[in-house]
Amino acid sequence: MGKKKKKIVMSAGETHGRLTFIEYAGFDEETHSIGRFVCSCGANCIKRLARVRNGNTRSCGCLWFEVRGRR
Repeated sequence: MGKKKKKIVMSAGETHGRLTFIEYAGFDEETHSIGRFVCSCGANCIKRLARVRNGNTRSCGCLWFEVRGRR
């Protein structure tokens, strides 16, 4: 049996961390809902909606480089 797909709903303009939701992009290869986001640094990216919503993903990756540079 395959995994059941569950669509996570977000509103356009909704912001989580540095990411602002643009549009729903479907499902990835593992049946997770994904969406298009724009980061506060200006980069566009596609991320899993559940990870963005629960706080595990807060940016396009720019935050990691900023924190790494401070150490």
